[in-house]
Amino acid sequence: MTLREKLKAKLPPERTVVVDGDEFRVVGLTRSVRLDKLAESRDEDGKLDSPALERALLSACVIDTDGQPVFGNGDASCWDNVPAATSAPLVQAVIEVNGLDAQDTGRAEKN
Repeated sequence: MTLREKLKAKLPPERTVVVDGDEFRVVGLTRSVRLDKLAESRDEDGKLDSPALERALLSACVIDTDGQPVFGNGDASCWDNVPAATSAPLVQAVIEVNGLDAQDTGRAEKN
């Protein structure tokens, strides 16, 4: 199998996260969808809206056992009412499966 064939056959990574005994599946996005989510979470001046990015990524990546989003794009604001102790490990898993870093997510330390 060529390197090209291997790349085309790869699936986005997936993690199972257990929070308070409940299992959540967190799936990675394709490169193009990830870039779209990053772009959609910036204002007209290019400034990142980190909470909007987290909502968009959680909505796209956290799925139930049937593979459906727990809260879809239309329900993204529902993530605002989830306790931080529940959402924090999910956000961390979303960051990991999507190969994001502190600069991508707005978590970079400000000097």
